[in-house]
Amino acid sequence: MNSINSISKVFLVFLFLISCKEEIKESADSVSSTVLSEERLKNSGIEFGFPEERELTSLFSAKGKIVVLQQDQAVITSKIDGIIENIFVKEGDKVKKGQPVCQISSQAIIQIQQDYHNYKAEKEFLEKEYARQKELSSEKIGALKDLQATESKYKIALANFKGSYSKMKLLGIDSNPSSEDFKSSAIIYAPMSGYLVKLNTSIGTSTTAGINLGQIYNLDDPHADVFVFSKDINFVQEGQNVKVEFINENHQVADGKVEFITRSMDEETKTVLVHVLFTPPAGIRIIPDMQLNVSFPVKTENKLTVPLDAVYDEGNAHYIYLVKEDKKNNFIFEPVAVKLGIEDNNLVQISPEIDIAISTKIVTKGAALLYAELNGSEEE
Repeated sequence: MNSINSISKVFLVFLFLISCKEEIKESADSVSSTVLSEERLKNSGIEFGFPEERELTSLFSAKGKIVVLQQDQAVITSKIDGIIENIFVKEGDKVKKGQPVCQISSQAIIQIQQDYHNYKAEKEFLEKEYARQKELSSEKIGALKDLQATESKYKIALANFKGSYSKMKLLGIDSNPSSEDFKSSAIIYAPMSGYLVKLNTSIGTSTTAGINLGQIYNLDDPHADVFVFSKDINFVQEGQNVKVEFINENHQVADGKVEFITRSMDEETKTVLVHVLFTPPAGIRIIPDMQLNVSFPVKTENKLTVPLDAVYDEGNAHYIYLVKEDKKNNFIFEPVAVKLGIEDNNLVQISPEIDIAISTKIVTKGAALLYAELNGSEEE
């Protein structure tokens, strides 16, 4: 009798273990996939489709500022010592190359004109004397040493005359003034076209040759210095089209192009300097050091891509649903974990934890709604 009871107890334990195993299997199946009828999916907004292999473009941004290249800057200087007698422009004016900026008076200007007349007269005299000595020498009348001495004096006078003429031309003074009409002042002209951003002198100020009297910036072709982190520099190419955003000007955007990339890195900021040429939007006043935000497009290779609405979040992980049908026309949804890549125009590249072919049916719209529906079903 006792042996029969023992056998019965063993049999009951065996049945209990089988039952538990079935429940565990059923529970595991419910985690990996869920079945919903076609009726429950009606009017849910959930749509099916297929993943695609596509090349997407994303953007990364870098800070920058408007700069003026060295070739677009010019310093206004005097070529002679003197006193500023008059000023014809004001700071902020747009000037043209060769436009009068100021007037300088100097005793040296008078001296240069006087030297020019003296050297001119001496040259003309020695030119005739040199011609006469050559004629005498050819007729064996004059001494050779007289010809040589006259030739030397003539060449010195000619060099002095040419030097004084160049000084007159440099100061913009008429090269043929009469001795009764010597000028005591000269005009200082703008060396290039652009905006007069600084004026460092005033009427009556004493100045010397080479001193900075003002500065001109040419802003017709504005440039930006953009500071790109070293980790992103390989995404930047010379000739690449970019978008330039004016941070302090209602975030207006201009088209730009990468002109050149420097080949050095700032050790402190870990950035590489990239020069961008851009066309400013109408109505934007270009000011050096104005802050910018520059967006660089980054293209990827062809990768598996799905709509953003095909992805749902669960904790720190992202999932998509694979879709299958059973013999009763019920839909079976299998969640598959994915890693997200570049996003572009409501699409996102994915790296699924299992191989997925482009012919695999998936939920392309309403994945989050479906997740909520399935979780609601499980709670019920």
